[in-house]
Amino acid sequence: MKSLSVSRSTVDRAISELRGVDCIHRSGSAYRSTEIGRIALEEYASYTDRMQSLEEATPVIKSLPRDSVTPGLFSREASVETANPRRPLHIFDRLSAVLESAKRFRGTVPVALAPYFEVIRTSAAEHGIDVELTVDAVLYDDLQTESRTSIERLERSKTVRLVTSDVATSYAVWIAETSTQTYAGIIVYDQGRVEGMIVNSTPAATEWALNQYREFKKRGESG
Repeated sequence: MKSLSVSRSTVDRAISELRGVDCIHRSGSAYRSTEIGRIALEEYASYTDRMQSLEEATPVIKSLPRDSVTPGLFSREASVETANPRRPLHIFDRLSAVLESAKRFRGTVPVALAPYFEVIRTSAAEHGIDVELTVDAVLYDDLQTESRTSIERLERSKTVRLVTSDVATSYAVWIAETSTQTYAGIIVYDQGRVEGMIVNSTPAATEWALNQYREFKKRGESG
């Protein structure tokens, strides 16, 4: 018999409470979960997973504008990458992995980061991805003189289209479509530095991201 870190009276009380709500039943000398008990355990596990996801996403979410996204929407069932001071751009490894099987990619570009451009350019060249990037208009003009090489490489890619608009935000939003799944992501910046990225494939998150992208793009079309 395994020793427990709690007293026998505590165990007996817990058993009594679980039997009282029909979560367990006695089977010989042991106790087994009932169907209600199994469902309750699954719900509890789901709840703790959501809370863990929210906790992991908190440092990234805190950097978002208050009215930009509902935290629960993107943190639920999401994977979170936070910037490592020693390797701040490792978060783009996750994006690169998603793009390996992507057929189409759309994303906003509020900040000039060469690794972000390079991941997209390389993936487009190697996998023939249909890419559309909505670049902040002011940023695009600056790139023409300050960092021409990065933007030139993208513009030379046959499957990459660049459009300009007002995308002056502290986060980039992207959507990657594969043959079986759609992924959405938010890359959060703080004064030009990457804070982290949240990736989600739930319908609610991907729909929000797509609507955000279309709204940013529309600003340029109506301007």
